[in-house]
Amino acid sequence: MKKIVLSFVLVLTYGILFAQNNGETRSDIVKDKETGDIVRGKQVAYQVTREDKIFRFDDKVFELGPRDRFYEIKNVNLPDTLLHSNSPQGAPLTNRMRNQIREVVLEQFKPEDSASLLSIAETEKSYKICTICFVLDENFKIKNITFFISGQSDFWMNLPVDYFFRMEKAVMEMDLDVSNDDEAWIEDSRLWCSYYMVNISSRDVKKD
Repeated sequence: MKKIVLSFVLVLTYGILFAQNNGETRSDIVKDKETGDIVRGKQVAYQVTREDKIFRFDDKVFELGPRDRFYEIKNVNLPDTLLHSNSPQGAPLTNRMRNQIREVVLEQFKPEDSASLLSIAETEKSYKICTICFVLDENFKIKNITFFISGQSDFWMNLPVDYFFRMEKAVMEMDLDVSNDDEAWIEDSRLWCSYYMVNISSRDVKKD
């Protein structure tokens, strides 16, 4: 009888632990997080902001539906966000400079991560984009990186934040090869933009 009771207790305990683990909200991914939540990796912590509105250059504000919402992810060491700074207008870099950054970013992924991202595009017929926003200093060094991801992106929403930290470190440590045309574009764009943007999507992932 004691053996039967003991076996029942062990089974019950295992079942409770299993249910708790399956229902546990992971602390290292953006999924299921709300504004103000902190997601933590091994060496980094990021603050999450869920954006339900979008601001246009003409100062009009639009409410975003559930399928259009996106999430801002910024290192807790950054004092402010790019999106909510004064005159929050972003500009794309030249194709040449964007390609340099994409190459460095994609080097931070394991082969299985890249394959997963590509498979999402193939099965869902849609591209999952992560926008990297940042400031360029006078020496063309990248600073103050903030990530923006779609709430509908299964890949980016479930990606452990240690990968965002890898991307952040690699991009900030890189030396951009800036041509005369690049310099001219940056000089002109500084007059109206406060940060620059690069999109990373499944289109950037190459098959072996």
